[in-house]
Amino acid sequence: PLQPAPTGPESPKVWDARRVKEWMATACDGAFASLVPALPSALDGKALMRMTAKQMSTLWGASEAQATGVYNALRSELKRATDSQQQRRRDIRANERRKIS
Repeated sequence: PLQPAPTGPESPKVWDARRVKEWMATACDGAFASLVPALPSALDGKALMRMTAKQMSTLWGASEAQATGVYNALRSELKRATDSQQQRRRDIRANERRKIS
């Protein structure tokens, strides 16, 4: 049977609520772990990605620095996942070109 290709980091946009909480507890060496109890139980990655730092601060009672930190770390995670996906696509295209040649 075919083995699934390695996927690399998963985009925060597809995280479920459990994965959001895991990430919040461990991101930036646990800097945001204190916010986990304030997260809505159904907050998934799609909803989290729509939030501004100000909304995070207001809804979770986070300091402005914490909320900005979460926002920036989340954007970095998204960029890492997007970059990885784009690299995999480039690799696949390069491999397909080699097969044709």
